[in-house]
Amino acid sequence: MALSALMGGCVAVVPHFVFAILTFSPRWEKVTGNVVNAFYRGEAIKLMLTVTLFVLAFAVVKSDPRALFGSYISALLVLWMAPLLFQRKHLG
Repeated sequence: MALSALMGGCVAVVPHFVFAILTFSPRWEKVTGNVVNAFYRGEAIKLMLTVTLFVLAFAVVKSDPRALFGSYISALLVLWMAPLLFQRKHLG
């Protein structure tokens, strides 16, 4: 069960990390031509990587779906809410 939870967190965090590295890399912007194309390509890679990691989590590791999806959703909520919480902290 713990391995399933770890996998769910990794499925959420790793694609976002890859997206950030690729999209905000100056070299990636040169390859894509402009910032908008870099975001589109980064988002496409993030989506493909997420699907691939879910397939690996279920096919190779035989994960528990409750733990995997629970930690996946929790990690996504943290990724989405962290900027709002930090903004509120700095505003007052």
